[in-house]
Amino acid sequence: MKLIAYYSSEHGGMLGGYSLTEIAYTSDGRCKVHTAGRTFHSEPITHKRYYADELLEKLTAVCERYNVISWTNLPKSNIFMHDAPSTSDKFTFEDGTKIILGSDMQYPAHAGDMFGDLKQLISESLNYSVDLEVTEEAPGFAMGMMGMMTNMPQNPVKVQKVADQADGKWASFCVDCGAKFTGSQRFCAECGSVRKKL
Repeated sequence: MKLIAYYSSEHGGMLGGYSLTEIAYTSDGRCKVHTAGRTFHSEPITHKRYYADELLEKLTAVCERYNVISWTNLPKSNIFMHDAPSTSDKFTFEDGTKIILGSDMQYPAHAGDMFGDLKQLISESLNYSVDLEVTEEAPGFAMGMMGMMTNMPQNPVKVQKVADQADGKWASFCVDCGAKFTGSQRFCAECGSVRKKL
C-alpha cells in the first residue's frame, strides 16, 4: 500500500532537543519535505524545506518491508521515563489508513530497524533535493533548570538559499545542517559533511 504522507516529531527531553519531519505530496503530485531540529534549548531551530520526488516511494518500500500498515492497536508501554523525549509518528496510506504511533506504546521488535531505515532515506534525500531552503528560528527564552523552558514566539529568519553560489564552484552552505562554509573549507565544521560541488 502506497504511503502518501509521513509525520514525525520528538520533543520534551531534558536538554531541549527537538525534531520535526513532515513529508507529503503537493496538489501537483510533488513530494515536499520539511524537517526541523535542534539539540539543546539554547540553539536555534534549523528548518529545511525542499522537494524530493522519489522519497515517498522509497519510504513506501520500507513500510511494506516491515508491514507497518498492520501496526494497529499496539499495547501501552509499561516503561515511563520522566526526562525522556516524547515521540509521535503518523503514517498515512493511499486507502486512507492512518497508523499513529507514540512513545507510550510497545513497538514491534523490529521497529528500531524500520525507523533507522526511514531516517537514513530522509537524510539521503538531501542529495537529490530541489529548491532547498534553510531557515533558522531563534531559540526561546529559557527559564528554570533541568530542562524547564518557555518558548517565546519567534518569526523565522531566512538565512540561506541553496541557489546562493559564493564562488561558483562549491556550495556556500552545508546541505546536511545548513552551516556556512568559508574560504576553501571542504568539510562542515558543524556536522563534518563533505562540501558539495555545484
